[in-house]
Amino acid sequence: MSPQFAAGLVHALGGRVGQVRIDRLVPVRGGTAYGATVHVEGPSGAGTADARPSDALNLAALVQAPIFVAPEVLADAAVRMEGDSPEAVNLRQALTCEPMIIQWPEQ
Repeated sequence: MSPQFAAGLVHALGGRVGQVRIDRLVPVRGGTAYGATVHVEGPSGAGTADARPSDALNLAALVQAPIFVAPEVLADAAVRMEGDSPEAVNLRQALTCEPMIIQWPEQ
């Protein structure tokens, strides 16, 4: 529900999500995670907010915002997709899923 809340809040404040960027590798214990930035445009100007990639991607899907991914993130994902680890299997399955289009309800 967080992405729906964020989309509703941005919309209620007269703004829009301009783009989502999966833009950094974040070292964590036992590996690497990803970080995201949501770019928002509104009546008072433009700004950014850090987000978990999953929340940022769900928000982008809801509001049909473009998604950009940094080359180092793509390279890390390519390495993770190799092999037969559970993570690699999940990543390969995610890439073969049919794309979804989510329509924002008319107000």
